[in-house]
Amino acid sequence: MKKIIAKNKQELKTAIKEQADIIIIDEALKKEIKPIVRLMKMSNKKIAATIGFLVASGAGIVATIIAMTPTGGTSGIIGAAVGVPAIIAFAASSGVPLSVLVPVILLCVSVGVSSIVQLLRAYDIEEDEFSIEFSGVSFKKRTKYREHKK
Repeated sequence: MKKIIAKNKQELKTAIKEQADIIIIDEALKKEIKPIVRLMKMSNKKIAATIGFLVASGAGIVATIIAMTPTGGTSGIIGAAVGVPAIIAFAASSGVPLSVLVPVILLCVSVGVSSIVQLLRAYDIEEDEFSIEFSGVSFKKRTKYREHKK
């Protein structure tokens, strides 16, 4: 069983890429992972809808955010005009709150859309009720992927 402790976003990305059986989130990264944990505690239907949304539009939103600096913000204005209504419409129709969705999208910028989708599809939150000393978050690899439709 391969166990990896992720202390930063790059280590999280590496752990997901290497398909670790258990990914333990260090205290330093815990705050940034909180939206993913909140999303993973929602129904499978909401998780699947979010996966579909990230796959369909996440890459475009991430590309727009990344392109803002070299284009002097022009692409950000165009992207916001298109992306913000799409995010709001998705949140309203899926029931996934904006307070969860927006940080997940921002996490996609630094970790990568494919890594976050893989985390959502292939891992479950591991909650060890017997471990008193560990108050962190860990993810355990699923035996079957969550299915999603666009």
